[in-house]
Amino acid sequence: MSNKGYNKCLTSQFQSKFAALLQQELDLSSKAAMAWVTEEMLENNSFVPPKGEKCPIDSLPDEILVYMLETGIKIGMEPYIKYEDDVSDEDEDEDTEGI
Repeated sequence: MSNKGYNKCLTSQFQSKFAALLQQELDLSSKAAMAWVTEEMLENNSFVPPKGEKCPIDSLPDEILVYMLETGIKIGMEPYIKYEDDVSDEDEDEDTEGI
């Protein structure tokens, strides 16, 4: 989905929830309704930390976190490691001949 399509969908969803909430709760101010709808829509957003004192990742042992980070680094460095392995010794010898 393009950025414009996503924004249009998000705006439409927000407006419909906002309107429905204002119709249900007649004494609710528009500012409070907007805050409630925003909070509801962000509830399952992975970029917003969960409510409460702890994040679920805090319950993992340090060893697992270290393994995950090391694996991520290795995977991220793979293209560079493969490139270095492809360089032959002959190329290195040519570079050092003039020294």
